[in-house]
Amino acid sequence: MTTNADRIAAALRPLAPDNRLMPNEVPVINSLGELWEARAGSGVLVPAVAAGKYKLGKASMDRLANVRREIALTAMLAITLTVQDFVVLQTLRSVDEQRKAVASGNSRTMKSKHLPDETGKARAADLAAWENGAISWEFGRYADIAFAMDQAATQLGYAGNIRWGCAWDRVLSDFGGNRQAYLNEAEAYAKRHAGSDLIDGPHFEWVA
Repeated sequence: MTTNADRIAAALRPLAPDNRLMPNEVPVINSLGELWEARAGSGVLVPAVAAGKYKLGKASMDRLANVRREIALTAMLAITLTVQDFVVLQTLRSVDEQRKAVASGNSRTMKSKHLPDETGKARAADLAAWENGAISWEFGRYADIAFAMDQAATQLGYAGNIRWGCAWDRVLSDFGGNRQAYLNEAEAYAKRHAGSDLIDGPHFEWVA
């Protein structure tokens, strides 16, 4: 059975020409018009895959090939929806890389979802805001990325299974699609867990 996520994946196929992220059983759909025809009467929202002004580069797509398909598809759809450009900074880490991340303070656990799962894929991606040809760490930009990821995950049916690194006890579906809610919740989480957790704006991870 072809799911809503599979149909959106088909619409996103032109963004991944080597098809590493696309299951073979999903039909090729090359335009929103074809997607709309395929869904006539289904009541399913058509993803805005043709509306975005940004796109992911080769390095970002290569990194997405090493993360769970759900996270990869969410990021691929989010880049078409976002008002803030972003790059995929990291997905899969080796155990040695994770040790170094912990030692440097960039992570606080050796149970990171960046480590390979039983399929060899990461369960997390770090998305960095890209502004004027460089990475920006201005926090408000990460709320915009989180908003786009929430929009994308909602269309794909994944919003209840993706966690943002600024609110480790929430999932994207908890925010109600409100940009300000991301800023408010990040501040509230920092107060609830003062000093104990890493507030990680670029981080998005899959939770079962």
